[in-house]
Amino acid sequence: MLRTIGIYTIGSVGSRFMTFLLAPIYSFFIAPAEFGYYDLCFTFSMLIIPIITLELRSTAFRFLIDESNEEKRRQVVTFTATTAIRSTAICLLLGMLIACFTDIRCMWFTIIFSLSFAYNDILAQMLRALGHNKLYAIQGILCSTLIFLLCSVLVVFCDLGIDGIFIGNIAARLCTLIFIEYKVKIFNNYFVPHTNTIALRKEIFKFCLPLIVVDTIFWIMGSGNRFFINEMLSIEINGYYAVAQKFAAIVEAIALIIVLAWQESAIKQYDTPDRNAFFSKMLNALIWSMSVLTIGISFGVRLFYPYIIGNEYMASSLYVFPLVMSSMLLAIAQFYDAIYICKKATLRQIPIMAVATAISLLGNYFLTLQWGIYGILFTLNFAYLSLIVIRAIDSRRFVQMRVSGITIATIALLIISLVAFYMPLSIALQIAYLAVAAVLLLCFCPADIRRIVATKLHLR
Repeated sequence: MLRTIGIYTIGSVGSRFMTFLLAPIYSFFIAPAEFGYYDLCFTFSMLIIPIITLELRSTAFRFLIDESNEEKRRQVVTFTATTAIRSTAICLLLGMLIACFTDIRCMWFTIIFSLSFAYNDILAQMLRALGHNKLYAIQGILCSTLIFLLCSVLVVFCDLGIDGIFIGNIAARLCTLIFIEYKVKIFNNYFVPHTNTIALRKEIFKFCLPLIVVDTIFWIMGSGNRFFINEMLSIEINGYYAVAQKFAAIVEAIALIIVLAWQESAIKQYDTPDRNAFFSKMLNALIWSMSVLTIGISFGVRLFYPYIIGNEYMASSLYVFPLVMSSMLLAIAQFYDAIYICKKATLRQIPIMAVATAISLLGNYFLTLQWGIYGILFTLNFAYLSLIVIRAIDSRRFVQMRVSGITIATIALLIISLVAFYMPLSIALQIAYLAVAAVLLLCFCPADIRRIVATKLHLR
């Protein structure tokens, strides 16, 4: 698992670093209201992608990773490709139908961006499932580098604004698709149009349809609040929120690395005798590592915010810690996904997600009326925390995991750090608090992580 994490880190850290570099560019060259509108379009894309693709990215990965029969692999790839093509045709027809009755700004950009994003993601998950982890990392770096270069040129030098962001993203992902197919020839080797996939279809739909609901609910919890911000506050505040979210994306990126590697390990280790101990160790290690990132990134960003973000966006600095913490909670919630995927019990997640969605919608409406943007931030974190608690209880029927006392102490330090973040501390006191927190976190480090590090450094 550590080797897999290392490979994914090379790809994901490089790709997210490029995304991080784009945040200052956007803040200096695009007005908050404009960037807020782009963020709404991007948010809507994240909603429709699982729907128009029937969550084929997760399906392709799960049904290919433990399948060694070449004929079965051809059936999975063929079914995935034909379904994606049909969904694309339907999506384009709906787009033309909508265009006949109304004129929505950036509609076609949003549709084409969604399709390019979806195809790129599906092919990338196939790479993972077929064992091409190194190429998966390379394509991530290639795609993000192209996005950075193209968006920088189109926004800064061509002055295309958010249109330039769309064009850069679409072109980069299309180029990456061509690169993947050139290197691996997945569709050339596995796509057989006349392959009989009828027997496979029922099993795949049973697995993927609940995931569409789950992903939609995750979108409502994590991204649907953008529309509450836009309608109940302002499009400018949505722009501030979007910029602060870029820093939370750092934690999301690292969490994604861990979750991707965890999915592979969980599937392979699920039927072993020491399953409960293994899953417990991984959960405690995840909470500790995510707490380190949350505290370090939040206070680090606070120190350098005036130097890396345009003056128009300074108000967004106060949103950073809650957003970064929400990314941590999302990672822990996704940790439990692997358990349901191992059992192919994706349908069990829907009632759990429905409760979390109700909390999210009610909180976003009523608390935003009372607390403004901080109502949004509180609801986001509370909804994810509720989801974690419910999943932890429900998943015990499959795996019994224990949270250690050191992990509880780490969580307590995280809460104290949230309070300290909003205190009017000088730069010297902020640095001093970071140093104290670092020492405490080092003391709280799980024994397994210390042992692994010591072994790698030949300290024992």
